[in-house]
Amino acid sequence: MKVGIVGTGYVGLVTGVSLAEKGHEVLCLDVDRARVDMVNRGVPPFFEPGLEEALGRVVSSGNLRASDSYGDLAGFEVVLICVNTPSAADGSMDSSQLVSAAASVGDVLGDMKKSVGFPVVAVKSTVLPGTTLGVVRNTLESVSGMVAGVDFGLAMVPEFLREGSALEDARRPDRVVVGAFDRRSGDVLSSLYGDFGSPVVVTDAVTAEMVKYVANSFLATKISFANEMARICDRVGADVYRVMDIVAMDRRIERSFLNAGPGFGGSCFPKDVRALARFAEENNVRPLILRSVLEINESQPVYVVDVLEKVLGGLRNRRVAVLGLSFKGGTDDVRESRAFPIVRELKKRGANVVCYDPAAGKNFAEKEPVDLAEDIKSALEGADACVIQSDWDEFRSLQPGDFRVMKTPVVYDTRRVLGFESGEVTVLRVGGGIPGIKRDTHDGGAL
Repeated sequence: MKVGIVGTGYVGLVTGVSLAEKGHEVLCLDVDRARVDMVNRGVPPFFEPGLEEALGRVVSSGNLRASDSYGDLAGFEVVLICVNTPSAADGSMDSSQLVSAAASVGDVLGDMKKSVGFPVVAVKSTVLPGTTLGVVRNTLESVSGMVAGVDFGLAMVPEFLREGSALEDARRPDRVVVGAFDRRSGDVLSSLYGDFGSPVVVTDAVTAEMVKYVANSFLATKISFANEMARICDRVGADVYRVMDIVAMDRRIERSFLNAGPGFGGSCFPKDVRALARFAEENNVRPLILRSVLEINESQPVYVVDVLEKVLGGLRNRRVAVLGLSFKGGTDDVRESRAFPIVRELKKRGANVVCYDPAAGKNFAEKEPVDLAEDIKSALEGADACVIQSDWDEFRSLQPGDFRVMKTPVVYDTRRVLGFESGEVTVLRVGGGIPGIKRDTHDGGAL
């Protein structure tokens, strides 16, 4: 098929590449000419493992190109809208980019209809229930003068991509959800995704919109639950990771996303939980769990600093190295990264902070002034403590000898990436017990 993609961010470009790899002709649209030029050179405008090589291949093959002109959509059968829907100041969903994209598509729907008969527009951005059949449909119809379900198709197809493994997720999705307004749209999109070898679930648009928010909110809930349990484990001397390993042996409980750490960040979980909570309140539902999930997540970085301060006996004038500034390893995305509140809290308590990240240093420093080190050794040199904030593979290979350049080798490994236990290096772990509190350790012997 000929597929237009509106937006060249994580969702848009990764989706476009995965479709182009299946032999579809893909046109990526973006209002930013610099991003368009980069894509046409085979260079992604952001870091994502494996994406540059894959993009280069589909651009070279002619299966994918980019443009800043919506007029180029004439002759295309499907348009996927993949623009940002960030949080507004009150936590609600900001739909301004979505409306703008829908209006631009509406401008060319007539030309598309003349060429293909029944073009299909699908929203892939994360949007609240009622958005696709509400503001998106209204905008498309008012601008084009056409009728959804009669002159053009309309659907919602949520994405389930994880940054750092987005390309693999796009190539092998657990499921494809098609929230179709009309039967023909459901058939077209089912055919488009039929080659991916994954279940295609066709439902209504509101259900598809809700699925995305429920999935992200549930995963965020698991993380906040694990972090609350970690705080209790710290007090009683248990290891929350070991606890969760045993708990998850119950086949009713799935182990993933039950790892305690500094909290969740990124472009999805924080904004989606906030938006759903706000949406619930606007519909007279008290989102008690969602609000608690957010409260725990906001307080977790402060808890990390509290523990470090307790162990060091104070943070004023202490040099603290923070390793990892992206919200997770394998990406340069710093949106909602827990490094921001950790760094700010360390500064607030008088610490001298130096940071290092393999890819996200520049992006982080543009939002938070920090002393950036060129490498791990430079960051650790002379430090009183180190906080490992994100799970880059580069940090997993660190050994005790790498920390000898520190003044006092105290390392708070918030992501459990280090492969060694405390020895010459004092290793702290979220939910792994706080030094000074006696741990009752049992290794499986007689109790």
